[in-house]
Amino acid sequence: SGLQVVFAMNLGADLLRIEQAGPAPATGRAYELWAIAEGAAPVSLGLLPSERVTALQLSEAQAQLIKAGVTLALSDEPAGGSPTGTPTGAVLGAGAVQVLTNL
Repeated sequence: SGLQVVFAMNLGADLLRIEQAGPAPATGRAYELWAIAEGAAPVSLGLLPSERVTALQLSEAQAQLIKAGVTLALSDEPAGGSPTGTPTGAVLGAGAVQVLTNL
């Protein structure tokens, strides 16, 4: 089975909850998470922790990127993260942020 990652974040919060299942990165590699606003360069949100269920602490600037229409993408990078500040490895998956509200 392939890698499956689910993200959830409370609006106004700076913790991105991550649940992942599937293969871990290869030795010497890491999964890096990116936020991509339309027409903008990808911004790294950091490396995915190795735990299956965890939370990633975002800076205020990073947290403000998580809004409807922004794409979250996951790439396979060297262990310390992308050396260039942009994705250099294979993109493993991507999906648009959806804002869910209780009516």
